[in-house]
Amino acid sequence: MISVSLLMALKIGKKARKVSKQNIIFAIIILAILIPTGVGGFISIAMAVLVHEASELLAVANGLRAGKK
Repeated sequence: MISVSLLMALKIGKKARKVSKQNIIFAIIILAILIPTGVGGFISIAMAVLVHEASELLAVANGLRAGKK
């Protein structure tokens, strides 16, 4: 018989995996946009870093959803 705690842990694990995949895809998309625009001179490297750091904060905020019920 599976305990309630184990079922809850499995549910949180599935949600965490889903959120992690979302964060990885989001980060790849942001980098795919920022690297060419920064290297190409369309935006400054400092602005690219600022946008990247802001996107990382969004990813952390998104990750916090995994722990909520």
